[in-house]
Amino acid sequence: MAVGPQSCHATDHGAFASYDVLIGIPYQGAQVCDLTYSNLEFNWVGWKCVENNGEIQLYFDAGVNLGSNINSGLEACYPNIVGGFNCPDD
Repeated sequence: MAVGPQSCHATDHGAFASYDVLIGIPYQGAQVCDLTYSNLEFNWVGWKCVENNGEIQLYFDAGVNLGSNINSGLEACYPNIVGGFNCPDD
């Protein structure tokens, strides 16, 4: 069953990119955020997972050109998101 949409934006800072990801499913607390962090298998800088109007909002910095890796990791965590994820490389 498909659930809400997502949006992913990145700001390129040269050596790294800042990501802003809204996931259209209900926020379920720190436990789900911790699982997302672990499943992405990267050492994110500035990781923040919060509630935004009842949904999951992620903020983090990552190396450039990691968009496809981020998308794959998020899709593994949230396989029912309509159309998958669209995080750019930077």
